[in-house]
Amino acid sequence: MNHQGPARVQSPGPGRWIIHVETEEDRKKLRVYHAELHNSRGLAWRQLGNLPQAVVDISTAIDLHPESQEFLANRAGCFAEQGLFDRSDADLTKALSLGQRDAMLLYQRGLTRYAQARYRDAIYDLKASLENGPQDHAVADLFYHLGIAYANLGRHAYAVPCLDQAILKSPGHCMPHFLHERAKAL
Repeated sequence: MNHQGPARVQSPGPGRWIIHVETEEDRKKLRVYHAELHNSRGLAWRQLGNLPQAVVDISTAIDLHPESQEFLANRAGCFAEQGLFDRSDADLTKALSLGQRDAMLLYQRGLTRYAQARYRDAIYDLKASLENGPQDHAVADLFYHLGIAYANLGRHAYAVPCLDQAILKSPGHCMPHFLHERAKAL
């Protein structure tokens, strides 16, 4: 059996494969392909709740393709779900250093820094996320965490308008914890 693409694959017998890669460009394409496979498997492990194995597979993807903001963000999410916020922050910071200031990466890092009680840093990232146009589904939660971060710093005059926006942007305008936090900030 032969396959043509970035690599030529031959099977000299059952269960044995030989991969021939002819150019450096083809080697890079093959590395990216393998990285995507490991990332996908890591996301499957994450969905199944096996976060340590997800980190192993996504880390392999990062080793194969270290310039991928997506892979770093995926591993950061696994770290955050395990409460490893310092490692999550490091991955998100690296991801942001690799390219444009992506609104969702800033949002994720803002949430990570909020969880670390680094409220000033969280506010900076959450505001930057708003300026860079986050996805619609995240806007209410973004304003909510921005408001709570301000409230935790005792800056209630800034917290209330953010919480008002969180309420207005939430689906159906009825998020009881948004209302509760707004009332506490008054």
